[in-house]
Amino acid sequence: MTESSYVLDNDWVYERERFDAIERNLDPGTIWALTEIGVSNGWNCLEVGAGGGSVTEWLCKPVGSDGQVTAIDLNNRFVDLLDYENLEVHELNVVTDDLLVEEYDLVHSRFILAHLPERDSVLVKMIQALRPGRWMLVEEPDFGTMEADPLGAESKRQMFDKGIAAIDSLLESRGVDRFYGRELYSKLNSFGLTRVKANGRSVTLQGGTPESKKLALTMEQLQIPAVGNGLITDQDYLPFKALFDDESFYWRMYLMTSAWAQKPK
Repeated sequence: MTESSYVLDNDWVYERERFDAIERNLDPGTIWALTEIGVSNGWNCLEVGAGGGSVTEWLCKPVGSDGQVTAIDLNNRFVDLLDYENLEVHELNVVTDDLLVEEYDLVHSRFILAHLPERDSVLVKMIQALRPGRWMLVEEPDFGTMEADPLGAESKRQMFDKGIAAIDSLLESRGVDRFYGRELYSKLNSFGLTRVKANGRSVTLQGGTPESKKLALTMEQLQIPAVGNGLITDQDYLPFKALFDDESFYWRMYLMTSAWAQKPK
């Protein structure tokens, strides 16, 4: 993967606000899973695709001064702002660059593999980076669950469906697997990991709320490529975006699956 092939731009002017919304909605599930795994003092952790940095920052606390957190991404402008003595930050392309082998007690990624056509080979590389007997947590979406309130106005459901269909086509054209989250449990089993567990989390939001408006920033960023590729017109995209400011509109987000497993000893 190159930066130019990634459908979302971390240098976008509103990217911090977009990450804030994602972290507010997804971090509770991530932290719950990390707590279930038992991340603790002295662990050496790898965060693949550190993004806005919230999970990286959380990991720095339980591993303590005896542990280490390594955060990698193509663009680390937000993670670089974190100030922890047990944190190392590296600009690295997980597709083309090597990871240390059998180095980490935890390898975590969220919202990364679905974007990569090379997702399975990257997953193998992440497994190889684990020490025997240690843990992986992978979190990926299932976009098939996104929908407008089935009891809402039909005209608004049609607007929403048209906009989401254009975004789905754009994502697929960039090599995104929109349903990768539903495969995680089987993937981790098929690659030889043990004690595999998984759960999913989705939220329903009301238009006009701060959460809905900030999450709609993703839709804002995708407008230019969706329209530019002829997947939808501005005339249809503008009322689609307006739904996220509409207090009478309710919509459900994608299902985020968290799957964790242990590498055999």
